[in-house]
Amino acid sequence: SILIIRSQAVAALYKQEFDRIFALGRDSTNVTCSVSPEIATPTLDPSECPDLTFTCAQFTTCEQAVACLRAGNTRLDRDGNGIPCESLCGSR
Repeated sequence: SILIIRSQAVAALYKQEFDRIFALGRDSTNVTCSVSPEIATPTLDPSECPDLTFTCAQFTTCEQAVACLRAGNTRLDRDGNGIPCESLCGSR
């Protein structure tokens, strides 16, 4: 039936791909690997909210405060004017 032929064709394609990848693993001349001695330090995207429970004193950028306000931390905008942490963001 057509389903058997189709499944055999798919299996053959997968086998070809597996054989190709397996052959790369055996041939060490095709494989390169580099290890960096440095340990990556995670950096915070300034447009992301680090924690919804943060207070204004805990932010390092205005962008973080804005992201947290948009995410729902309404305590950051005490006067309700849409500007969070005015000591950090100014009155814009």
